[in-house]
Amino acid sequence: MTEYLSPLAVDTERLGIVVRGLAVVGGAVLGGFGVGAAVQGGAKLLSGQKVPRGALQMIRALAALATGWIAFLIIAGSGGSGLGGPGGDGFLPGGDGSGKSSAKGSPSESVASGSPSSSSESPTYNPDAHTLDVELLDVKDPIKQKRVFRIKGTKEALTDEELVGKLRGLREQQMPKLDTVNLEPVGKDYPSEFAPMIQNLKQLAGEEKITVRTP
Repeated sequence: MTEYLSPLAVDTERLGIVVRGLAVVGGAVLGGFGVGAAVQGGAKLLSGQKVPRGALQMIRALAALATGWIAFLIIAGSGGSGLGGPGGDGFLPGGDGSGKSSAKGSPSESVASGSPSSSSESPTYNPDAHTLDVELLDVKDPIKQKRVFRIKGTKEALTDEELVGKLRGLREQQMPKLDTVNLEPVGKDYPSEFAPMIQNLKQLAGEEKITVRTP
């Protein structure tokens, strides 16, 4: 059934375009002759003379252009196809002037505003800073618990190797001058400076020319 309706829909659309075009042309013709007649009548009434033919033709042409354009705006705007009116895309009267729909926010803006803040996982770093604060987590058995490091301002617990990888990435992208890490204890049961993970961190960070300062 749809294969028979589809050509009919196309023909109907074309017919609508033709009708709108004829309406615009008709409006231009009527406006031109109407304004011309009004001017001619006004001239006779005021001065008793006719308007010169050349001037009258110019007036009719300008009036036809103006009325045709107005008719075009009215017809196109009422169809919501994008030139004017509520459905316009903004570059003619009725649009919002931006060439886009008047929705309050784009999809990307909605996603950005609805997503949780990433400041806790991606804090802002000073590109001129040389020092980074790293927390030593409170653990009762630091020998078994290897994820005892956490960059201040984030939530992810890291091993010594993971922390060094993070430091390397920060220096390559956000903190090119990073050369010192300050370990700050959190709680009472934090690893001592002689714990294996602390010593391993110092060795790995030293290979990256980063000094680790223990509490």
